[in-house]
Amino acid sequence: MLDRNILIVMNNHGKQWLPLFVFICILMILVSGCNKKQSEHVALVPTVKTYEAANITSNSVQSGGICTDNGAGIIQKGVCWSVSPSPTTEANKTADSGGAGEYVSFLTGLMPSTLYYFRAYATNSIGTGYGDELTFKTVAPLSLKTLRVTDINATMAKCGGIILTDGGNPVEARGLCWSKLPGPTLLNDHSLDGSGTGEYVSEMHDLLQNTRYYARAYATTVAGTSYGNEVNFDNTYYIGAKYGGGTIFYIDNTDAHGLIAANNDQSASNGWGCEGVPVPGTLAQIGSGQANTNAIIQKCSTGQTAARVCDELILNGYSDWFLPSKDELNEMYVHKEAIGGFSITAYWSSTEYKSEAPYGMLAWLQWFNTGDQFYSLKGNDCYVRAIRAF
Repeated sequence: MLDRNILIVMNNHGKQWLPLFVFICILMILVSGCNKKQSEHVALVPTVKTYEAANITSNSVQSGGICTDNGAGIIQKGVCWSVSPSPTTEANKTADSGGAGEYVSFLTGLMPSTLYYFRAYATNSIGTGYGDELTFKTVAPLSLKTLRVTDINATMAKCGGIILTDGGNPVEARGLCWSKLPGPTLLNDHSLDGSGTGEYVSEMHDLLQNTRYYARAYATTVAGTSYGNEVNFDNTYYIGAKYGGGTIFYIDNTDAHGLIAANNDQSASNGWGCEGVPVPGTLAQIGSGQANTNAIIQKCSTGQTAARVCDELILNGYSDWFLPSKDELNEMYVHKEAIGGFSITAYWSSTEYKSEAPYGMLAWLQWFNTGDQFYSLKGNDCYVRAIRAF
């Protein structure tokens, strides 16, 4: 509304004020229009929403968001992340193409088993807007282990692996690779033994006899192929192999050492010896037969005991034979078909039943028809089969 004084002046002076009045009205209209237009074009930083993490692996994750430009074009958008709260674009970030709307981001190069904070962002000429802060934790990396080689013979062996974690990507293929050189890969001989996590068994065929091999488990995902620890074995050493003057019937966890049995009996009727004389310290476990034999000979200085028969044996160029302990004798029974030549009767072990009285007259033996182990009077006659270690 025009000022009342202006109207009075206009009435008093007539037409000479008319042009000024028109000018003032036009000016007021222009100023009002400019203010209105300016208020309609005020721009703000983008509005952003963060999307939840998906497809989480040990080193990557998928996220994204949706943004509006709020009056100024989007220059850049993406997701930023950190191991600390409130990540910004000054830290790790994706740089997705500009433009308002939805977008997908892929966060890579992450550390396994780690908690991350992340949020979507968008930048326009006014500044950078951020979405809500969310978190995710990367999974453990793919982990697998090569199992021990077993069932070795002249041309084949069994091994395998166990896949403990898949790193967030399904295992598409798994198996074993082997070579005569260290570090076997899929470029060498290998097996294919299914998919997924868990334990599996692999077979190696067409091996060369008396050759050292190296093997390791493998697992393949979309991220690539991973390998387990390397194991090696020599197929010179296997149950039933003719080696070291006899037949191998036991191999320890080194896969390079074990026990060899003579291929024939050393006696068909021999007493254990030292009847009524305790022999302290004889043990039952594998690895104690040699010490047991030495202890028996020391205590039983006279007579042809079963232990002395073995100790004095020279067979196929070897003179380090001894009487097997209780557990060593049982391994011989378990593999009697591979060794061969056993009678269906009882064989002496080098393990005394008990050292204290009145048990000093008893020692352990094993029946090779039933596998039963009993203690018997040391003076009884039983069969004797010598063994040696390698």
